[in-house]
Amino acid sequence: MRKSLRISLPEKIGKGYKTFWNFKGRYRVCKGSRGSKKSTTTAQNIIYNMMKYPLANTLVVRKV
Repeated sequence: MRKSLRISLPEKIGKGYKTFWNFKGRYRVCKGSRGSKKSTTTAQNIIYNMMKYPLANTLVVRKV
């Protein structure tokens, strides 16, 4: 039997990203200053959605 692991998203991501995480639109934009976990939150959200929808494709574009 497999035990399920419960992870608290506000603890891992931060309370300020609730609207970003629950956004249902097409494009997600993450704004904030340096060191505000933008990249980490975005990467975790992409991985979460890839696991949730295994047949979907993911494209990440970053302007440097």
